[in-house]
Amino acid sequence: KVWAEGKAPDFALEVSSEATAEDNLGRNMETYAGIGIPEYCVYDPMGGLHAPRLQMFRLAGGKAGVYERVQGSGDTEGSLAVPSEALGLELRFEDDRLRLWDPAAQEYLLEYSELRDRRLKECDRWLKERDRRVAAEQRAAKVEREVEALRERHRGTP
Repeated sequence: KVWAEGKAPDFALEVSSEATAEDNLGRNMETYAGIGIPEYCVYDPMGGLHAPRLQMFRLAGGKAGVYERVQGSGDTEGSLAVPSEALGLELRFEDDRLRLWDPAAQEYLLEYSELRDRRLKECDRWLKERDRRVAAEQRAAKVEREVEALRERHRGTP
């Protein structure tokens, strides 16, 4: 909705399928270049539709109209990495999946399952700490009651 936002997106990612493969490197690419999306990435998750399976394109001279392919780094095992200036990340095809690498932090962005697992562990730690705190407060309150009871008992003795 370029008309609603007032500008084109800075990045577009197309995930190819048999139904979309031809359009991804044809009609869609021309449309995105025409409206001025600076970076366009095509990803073939299953393989066999595009070679290489991960391709990045940038507008030639930064102006709307024509994309130039960005050279990625890869090896013979099929790993491939392409930098995205728009995202400030590197898109990496490794172990048959697309990962996003943050070069500034020198780490991958977490996938949903990794983020969920991390948050569950954090919640578990928080709950255990809360339980320890509550138990300590209960022990302290019990000791205070016992001390007060002893004081009451000894107030009346000479």
